[in-house]
Amino acid sequence: MLDPRFKAKCDEVGRLIKPTDTPSWLTEYFVHWATPLASEWSVALLQPTKAQMKKELTSIAEAADALNEALSNPLTKAFLERAYGIAIDKKFAGFHDSLLSLRRYAYLAARSPSLSTAAGKTRSGRGKAPVAGADNPKVFCALIVAEAWKFLHGKYPASKNENAAKAALALWLASGGAAPGGWGKNRLLAWRPYFERARNPEHASKRADCLRILRAVNSVSVGPTN
Repeated sequence: MLDPRFKAKCDEVGRLIKPTDTPSWLTEYFVHWATPLASEWSVALLQPTKAQMKKELTSIAEAADALNEALSNPLTKAFLERAYGIAIDKKFAGFHDSLLSLRRYAYLAARSPSLSTAAGKTRSGRGKAPVAGADNPKVFCALIVAEAWKFLHGKYPASKNENAAKAALALWLASGGAAPGGWGKNRLLAWRPYFERARNPEHASKRADCLRILRAVNSVSVGPTN
């Protein structure tokens, strides 16, 4: 059963997008997306900082170096072979090359432009380490709101639209997201870059998903139609 308080929060998001004659199905749309949005920001919370990711990758490279050095020691190799009656090179054929490849990947990743400067120093800033394929949850939140806005008004909200920003913030909080901190004095204005990025080509499939849900909830509703 839908929590009345949660429903009321989703109702409020809808009213911010269309203050008068708010379609009843709009609430269903935001209820649908609240859980996926919560999953997105939950994953984002687990993402390490750039410094932490660089440290982990560097530790992989260092561990590979240590293991390679140990296994290259003829006395150590001989002890292992005699103790277990095996030929290391035959038993673990290809392992040495795999170990060196892993070491190279970790080393290069630690020094990639997303984590390090050209001088090799860790990039400054409080942002998390970018993970390929992972969406920024605030961009996703702005996208959900923007698609509903376009569906009802025929065009996307301007990036500085205050009601759209209020709706995004309300949806963010409704999904369980923490109240934004470190966004400056005007946390509504802070949504501007997320609305702009939501229009980027890489989010086309997410926008299509939103439109599909909008059409679905609208088609089964007895309220106002688009």
